[in-house]
Amino acid sequence: MNFTERYGVRLYVVNLPQLSWSRELDNPNRYAAYLKLVRDAIGDTPFLDLRTFVPDDGFYDSLHVTWREGKRVSRRVEMFVTAERGVQLTRAVE
Repeated sequence: MNFTERYGVRLYVVNLPQLSWSRELDNPNRYAAYLKLVRDAIGDTPFLDLRTFVPDDGFYDSLHVTWREGKRVSRRVEMFVTAERGVQLTRAVE
């Protein structure tokens, strides 16, 4: 964060999608503590939580989303960043 501030780089934090069974492996209290730690550390830095954004059938394996879902995730991140920057999208949402 110091680097991005020093050089005027805009920083955005994205919590990536997880399969439901992978989410269930996380201790809820520990995960809540982790999210609090992240949010406290990043302060006003924009944060997008996509943890539950992709359905289980949208993954090839335990970590990687399908091409279709990857495009959907990318579009969601694009919308998030442009909204945070106050920029209007010029193309239609797919």
